[in-house]
Amino acid sequence: MPEERSITLERLAEMRETLSRVVAPVKEEVAELDARLERLDEERRELLEVRRELMAVVRVADPTEREKKATKSKATKAQSNGHIREVADKVEEHLKRHGEDGEITATSLARVIPDSSPQSVRQALELLTDSGVVRVDRKTRGGGLAYKLVGVT
Repeated sequence: MPEERSITLERLAEMRETLSRVVAPVKEEVAELDARLERLDEERRELLEVRRELMAVVRVADPTEREKKATKSKATKAQSNGHIREVADKVEEHLKRHGEDGEITATSLARVIPDSSPQSVRQALELLTDSGVVRVDRKTRGGGLAYKLVGVT
């Protein structure tokens, strides 16, 4: 029995050695690929840095490049315009119901009109100015605009 066991141990050692010889080239290939991937990662980082610097130059030299980035999609614009139209309807309804309770400003209206912000109310007031419901009365402190209902002095 000890003889059989030593043969098995010898055979196991031979198989390990054979397996090691087969796997060694594969391990070398994996190591070469890892090194190549590291070099490519470094090259990518360098290229991204150069691109970032060049884009900074382009943005300074060509103002239209900044505008391209800031544009909204047609769907977003339509959705935004729809929201502004809804806010304009709410503003008009509020003004007709309550008249001029003090000064009409985007900020004061945004406080009393649900689902609105000073920005959306300001845009709504611009729409209402274009349609003749309100007019610009004066500039307020801070650069905002105060409005008056048309036909009301």
